[in-house]
Amino acid sequence: MPAYDFTPTFMPLNLYVDEFSPDGVRATVSHPVSITANMLAFIKLGLVPDPISDKTINGIFILPTGKYVCLIVRSSNTTQRMADGMVFLDLTKRTEVIDEIAQKLGNAELEKKFLQTIDHIFNNPDTHSRFHLRVTKGGPLELFTT
Repeated sequence: MPAYDFTPTFMPLNLYVDEFSPDGVRATVSHPVSITANMLAFIKLGLVPDPISDKTINGIFILPTGKYVCLIVRSSNTTQRMADGMVFLDLTKRTEVIDEIAQKLGNAELEKKFLQTIDHIFNNPDTHSRFHLRVTKGGPLELFTT
């Protein structure tokens, strides 16, 4: 009789995106419902402070989300939106563009945070399956209207 495997299993957490780039490296989020759903998940998991405005660098907050680098653009209207947009980058198979992307951020502190996030992602492969990006046009609300 085979031994029972007590390894904990979990379902990956869905994060909602509007679209993927053709190469699958970048996913963007601009729909307010998707942004709010993702932000609430991040806050509940303790990944981002609420509000993020005090912790941004040039209006951008960077964090690792599984195998993705997530860049959150702070909202200019904090009373109505948690953020203005998000970008998820899967650079695990495109390491040759990491330095180029970091330099395009145009700020030494932001570049440093980006590279620290990349290091965290590559040093923690066990976290790569914790999040799943799901394409929707209305965040989790689409699940109830289709």
